[in-house]
Amino acid sequence: MRISNSFKHAIRSTFYDKEITLYEWIIETDDEGGKKKNLQQTINTARVNLNFNALDQTQKDMGLVETIDARITAEPGTLNYGDVFEYDGHLFEVVAARPHDSHQEAAAVRYGKR
Repeated sequence: MRISNSFKHAIRSTFYDKEITLYEWIIETDDEGGKKKNLQQTINTARVNLNFNALDQTQKDMGLVETIDARITAEPGTLNYGDVFEYDGHLFEVVAARPHDSHQEAAAVRYGKR
């Protein structure tokens, strides 16, 4: 079934009420050929829905063993496994992402917790 653009817009404006800032991994090579991986904040943001409650059910539904700190729903393709984003001054790392109905569902842990 095709979902109309007007319906997608209605979903976006109703449910995606939080703005996150996306980060990217920058790999630098030193003079001796050693590689160093650093996080760098991008200018890219995304509108999502973040949920910090009832996470045990999300963990169970997604088959996750580790304890998650956030559940995210967003437009498809917004987040991928391993992505890092910032919300309210806290960094999170995506540990699972999958399509779910007309949107994407993802789970994240506080960055550095793993």
